[in-house]
Amino acid sequence: AYQDYTIESAENACAAEAKGVSNSAAVEYITKGASGSLPSYTPSACSSPASLASFSVSQAFAPKSPGIDSTTCNLQTGSCTLPNES
Repeated sequence: AYQDYTIESAENACAAEAKGVSNSAAVEYITKGASGSLPSYTPSACSSPASLASFSVSQAFAPKSPGIDSTTCNLQTGSCTLPNES
């Protein structure tokens, strides 16, 4: 039970980080299009990506250990799919 709790906590922390950076990217994309600047990003709760390379439609954010499942976000809209959600 405790191990499940730590995994879920790591995944939720990464999901929150991913949602924040994705919302910032979406605001930039919506206001300036693909020529806009991506927000600076240094992972804290996520282990990857190390930075954002483009306004890709789908960006996976992997949680630090002990997390397992990644959060996937659309940097153009700011919408995210959380781990274990399909």
